Amino acid sequence: MSITPFGIIGGGWRAEFFLRIAAELPERFQVAGIVVRSEEKGRELEQQWHVPTFRTIQDMLRRTAPAFVVVSVPRTIAPEIMLELAAAGVPALCETPPADRLEDLVSLYQAVGGKAKIQIAEQHPYQPD
Repeated sequence: MSITPFGIIGGGWRAEFFLRIAAELPERFQVAGIVVRSEEKGRELEQQWHVPTFRTIQDMLRRTAPAFVVVSVPRTIAPEIMLELAAAGVPALCETPPADRLEDLVSLYQAVGGKAKIQIAEQHPYQPD
């Protein structure tokens, strides 16, 4: 079985789930890189998880070859990140809700339609009331 490299965008608590998965299953997964805006946060993640960090998506994609990228950012900016990944031809797993409003979700769908590989991960087996 080969090792699957993946990237992460965002450095919050949700991103740590994927960092822990890669740490527990190094024969299956490798974190190719993490994109965070803050240099300080990047240093913390590098020290704690021993993975490279980048400040932009383009920089991570130029320097690594992730099979997919986990989008773990607030729903208000997730659509623009998924559009950027779609334009680069990189599959995305969106860990948080994919948009803040229905209009944003429809706009995202219209922009990528069937041209992008986007999966939404949700931990709830049923939609909350």
